[in-house]
Amino acid sequence: MSLSGLSFYVGGRNVNRRKPGGDWKWIKNGKMTKMTYFAFGAGEPNGSDKSPEDCMFFYVGDRYKLHDIDCDNRTHLGGYICEIDQP
Repeated sequence: MSLSGLSFYVGGRNVNRRKPGGDWKWIKNGKMTKMTYFAFGAGEPNGSDKSPEDCMFFYVGDRYKLHDIDCDNRTHLGGYICEIDQP
């Protein structure tokens, strides 16, 4: 089965990539709140110091499960379901 559609950034952010699995927070009204719900895809999150992936997105190719991604990667994303700084 081929999935099509758009993937979207959401307001989740890893604030400590050195912690196994990260330290994920939701950005809500400009403040970071500890996440209590996780629906990451298999093998996710998988960022590291050498390959930081500190932003979160709903990935269409994995049935909209959460994946971590480089915050500057905009190549295959359809948009944002959060506020981010624009370059």
